[in-house]
Amino acid sequence: MLNRHNPMKVLISLFVSLFLASSLNTIDSSKIRFGSVKAYNDKGGSVGLVDSKKVYGEIPAYKTIKKEKLKKGSARYNKLIGDATKVFKSSLKAVAKAESLNIVVEVGGVKDEPKTLDISQKIIDHINKAPL
Repeated sequence: MLNRHNPMKVLISLFVSLFLASSLNTIDSSKIRFGSVKAYNDKGGSVGLVDSKKVYGEIPAYKTIKKEKLKKGSARYNKLIGDATKVFKSSLKAVAKAESLNIVVEVGGVKDEPKTLDISQKIIDHINKAPL
C-alpha cells in the first residue's frame, strides 16, 4: 500500500528497487567468476570480463592435460585440473584487485553495462610472470 503521508519516501524506495533490479538483471549470476553483484552495487566501478577458456588454454597444467590427452576423471587429470584451477583463481583475483574491480563475469554474462573491462590478457600475463 502506498504511503500517502510521505510520497518522497515512496519515490526513493521505488527508485532504489528499480536500480537494484536492473543491476541484477544485467549480470548473469551463474557467470560470476569473482566478487558479487552486491559488492558491485555497493561500490560501483567497472565490470571485469574474462574469457575463461582462453585463459585456461595458457595455463601450463591445462596445456599438459591437452598435450597428453588425459581422460576426465583419471588421477592425473584431476590433479592437473585442480592445479590449473588454483592458478586461474589466484591470477584472476590478483588482477581484479589490481584493477579495482568488485566483480568479474564470464564474457557474455553481462548485458547493457557500459563500463566493462576485459582482463583476460592481463590474467594470462600474470600467469606467465608467476613462478611455477
